[in-house]
Amino acid sequence: MTDRDHDIDGDARQGSAYRLYCFDVRGRRLPAEPIDAADDRTAIAIVQLHLHDRCELWQGERLVFCEPDVRRN
Repeated sequence: MTDRDHDIDGDARQGSAYRLYCFDVRGRRLPAEPIDAADDRTAIAIVQLHLHDRCELWQGERLVFCEPDVRRN
């Protein structure tokens, strides 16, 4: 994906496929759940409706959202 594939706010263009990975209490990754959303903000809003203890939202090889956000440290 190139910079031209993102709008000015950094969101991916419409029709993007995302994958939601959640982890159980032991840290084991559960099967991926596909999410079809127009942009990053919409995909994150969908994810926040049904978060588990830890989830990661990916678009291709790009980590879009992580809860809890382990990247803050």
